[in-house]
Amino acid sequence: MRAFQKLIEILLNYFSDEKLIEHLGKLKKQIGSILILESAIDGISGIGIVKDNKKILSISVVFNSTISFDELKNLFLEYSISYNHYDEKTILSFQLDNKLIVLAKKDGFFDENEINKQFFSEFEFTFK
Repeated sequence: MRAFQKLIEILLNYFSDEKLIEHLGKLKKQIGSILILESAIDGISGIGIVKDNKKILSISVVFNSTISFDELKNLFLEYSISYNHYDEKTILSFQLDNKLIVLAKKDGFFDENEINKQFFSEFEFTFK
């Protein structure tokens, strides 16, 4: 949970894309508009950034440890749940602020009754 909170702090306080990338890690490789970073944050095993026209659109992160649904619910209070049939993942969507949406992803289908027992390690942060 500490790595998650550190990442949220960085995302809410950066002023430019270059500064954000600098705080997140070091560039390992670039494939088109996708940047793969070596994480500068302990507890994160992978970071991928999607850029379009020099602007960051989203950041995908995989944490070393999982975060429970209850911990997420305590941080964000409101959420919506959906299922991506193509990727076969359940997705929880949390609004962090007026420009940032946090998506927690988990393989498989989970309904409202089962989601309370789930743990997440894969997240996507999408900028409006």
